[in-house]
Amino acid sequence: MMVDSLINNYSGCERGFAVRQLRGTGVSPVRVDCIAGETPMSRVPRLFFEQWSRAISNLKFRISNFRFAIVFLFFLTGCSHSPPQLRTGEAALEQHNFSAAISAADTVIASDVSSNDKARAFYLRGRALEDRPKETGAAAENDLSQAWRNYTAALAEKPSPAFEGYIRTSLGNVAYWLGDFATAEQQWAAAYPLLKEPELRGWVLYRRGLCEQRLGRWAEADTVFAAVKSQYPNSEPASRAAGKAGARAFYVQVGAFDKPASADAVVAQLSSRRFPVAKQQAGALQRVMVGPFAKYADALAAQAKLSGEYRDAMIVP
Repeated sequence: MMVDSLINNYSGCERGFAVRQLRGTGVSPVRVDCIAGETPMSRVPRLFFEQWSRAISNLKFRISNFRFAIVFLFFLTGCSHSPPQLRTGEAALEQHNFSAAISAADTVIASDVSSNDKARAFYLRGRALEDRPKETGAAAENDLSQAWRNYTAALAEKPSPAFEGYIRTSLGNVAYWLGDFATAEQQWAAAYPLLKEPELRGWVLYRRGLCEQRLGRWAEADTVFAAVKSQYPNSEPASRAAGKAGARAFYVQVGAFDKPASADAVVAQLSSRRFPVAKQQAGALQRVMVGPFAKYADALAAQAKLSGEYRDAMIVP
């Protein structure tokens, strides 16, 4: 399957990463790694994950398709006085040399350094674990769990409020990809008032709305999406929030067809297998949707059953 098709059709971790630059108060520079998609990594069928992982590796880890931002601090104010191993490790991460970044972080953590530098080292280690390529779903879960431990260790060093906001943003990201939506929402809620960049704040608020939906709190999700639209108008998060608002159930979209006969054939096939299925018009296309499902877990279970035959099956909203 072509990479572009993989990114465009798959929901969740099958989509890619992108890099762009932002500059925040007291931080120069700030790198923003943008993770696309909306389905937790640990819940995606293994076949999907492995295809995604290989596709990302073939593109040297990054795909320029901006979606959601999590921040890594390469240099804080006064970084010229930080340990050389820390600067080396941060540069290694920028070059996607994850083993070198982890090794440098370990050296700093084991050294007699300031609490601020130790927090940066733990965060560096967490980012290297989170970012490095994964060959299997099990490897992804292991790396994300380790990243979580390093981020919490960074918080224990009592970083500045600005740095805390970035750490909690990453904690929310890890929890989300591991399918712990309640924790992800809590971390993003704590991060939100500490963040300064409007673009990042918009994405974090939008992701909080997604968590509310995953938890079945539809009205609360609509409230969050309304805030995204009002506070960050004409932004990508606002556009996405508008498309998510008003939902009250989950569906598995198994395909979108430009020929009605093709959609009818899939509907007939799924109906014969006793799946609740219907068609939905979307411009010139007819979407075939399985559902509704009141719980996200039920939609995931249906997606797992369908993914072998319908490789583009994705959960909506």
